[in-house]
Amino acid sequence: MGGTIVRWLLTLSAVRHDGVVARDVDSVVLLHAVTQGSVLARDGGRIAGLPLLGDLTSDLFAGTIADPSRPAFSELAPRSLFQQWLASNAHRVPALPTFVTYGAVTVTGRSCVLDVYVCLTTGRSHVGDGAVDPGTTDPSDLPAAGEAQFLPGGHTGPQAWEWARSRSAELKRGGGD
Repeated sequence: MGGTIVRWLLTLSAVRHDGVVARDVDSVVLLHAVTQGSVLARDGGRIAGLPLLGDLTSDLFAGTIADPSRPAFSELAPRSLFQQWLASNAHRVPALPTFVTYGAVTVTGRSCVLDVYVCLTTGRSHVGDGAVDPGTTDPSDLPAAGEAQFLPGGHTGPQAWEWARSRSAELKRGGGD
């Protein structure tokens, strides 16, 4: 969630007109950062409330950054009040040179009939890196599953680059190889 914290500091400085970012920051580099929440933060509280599974996950993650009982955890959920504040003030963030990498995994579902090697593609999902969707470059976007892309001004150019770390995976059901 470090990308969200960096984004918050950039936004807060711009909203306060304190000049800290303008004076002390010359570029931003985000490596697979969560900039607008994640599905882990969105679903963490709901999972923690489930019988048995909730107790297990709460005990497993207690005291860590993924502890769903931490107040900050729920604020980092997509579309939380905090994320809405960030999105509504996105236009205030200065256009600093920004360089971003993000995960872009595509899962293809295939159903196969017996062992005759006849398979049909049943669906394709873009899952980001599993915890965060790739999203868009629009910093005022409020995606339901969070996202990893963030460029002040919302567009690429000589001083704003993004690199997708693309991977493909296949989920196969039924016979065939």
